[in-house]
Amino acid sequence: MQTFIIGRDAGNQIVLDDKLVSRHHAQLTVLDNGQVMIKDLGSSNGTFVNGNRVTETNLNAGDIVKCGPVFLNWIQYTQVAPKEKKTDILMVAGKADEWNNKFLSFINPFLGTIDNGSFFRRVFGVIYVVIAILNILVPFYILFKAIDIGIFKAEGKYVLTFLLLWCVLALLCWFSFQLWWNRRDKVNHSSYAGAEFVATPVVAHFIQTFGEWYGILTGVLGFLMGLLSLVFSGSNDYSHYYSRNPLDDIFSMPFLYGSGWSLIFLVR
Repeated sequence: MQTFIIGRDAGNQIVLDDKLVSRHHAQLTVLDNGQVMIKDLGSSNGTFVNGNRVTETNLNAGDIVKCGPVFLNWIQYTQVAPKEKKTDILMVAGKADEWNNKFLSFINPFLGTIDNGSFFRRVFGVIYVVIAILNILVPFYILFKAIDIGIFKAEGKYVLTFLLLWCVLALLCWFSFQLWWNRRDKVNHSSYAGAEFVATPVVAHFIQTFGEWYGILTGVLGFLMGLLSLVFSGSNDYSHYYSRNPLDDIFSMPFLYGSGWSLIFLVR
């Protein structure tokens, strides 16, 4: 009696290199009288003979064995080969099965990139790069916007305040650029290859990085904008300050004001 293990594992006698084939998918047993038995080894996607799912059954010449998405044509008791030539009836059935298999599994390459985590790492890696580049462009956008509004023709205190805030913003954006740019490499190590639940650590890494970036931006720039609004308006009435301060038209990021003052209240 001889036994042959069919599956994805490289140590098997019959290796089927497909992700939907279990590592130890099925077992062939050749009895002393020449009869061949096939037994499913608890595979995820099942073992089929001539279209019927089986747990254990006899094999005869010409039977079509399907392990997951892979078809095998049983030729004789010493050989299993990829399905090539069959009788007309078996050829029609085989083509129908193959079409159904392709229809149901054409998305497998995409699912493979999700399973091994490369999809999430690539997508979030691109997001990190885009955010890093945007951080570099923000100071230039603010500067051009200020020139267009005519900030340098305003009162001296507003010009001085703008230059101070712009320098702080430029430094923060440069720091933010380095933060996002460096984290794009670390996101690749947030989970190991072949791990399950890859999306969770990758998304958590993004949320952590975003929180650090947002906290620094609002904590420093938001605080300064809130403080200067009080100094130059002589009041903590934000609407009064907004209506007369040209800086509001330039730094039109209201979330920074509220966030900055929130930090002041927390410190108190």
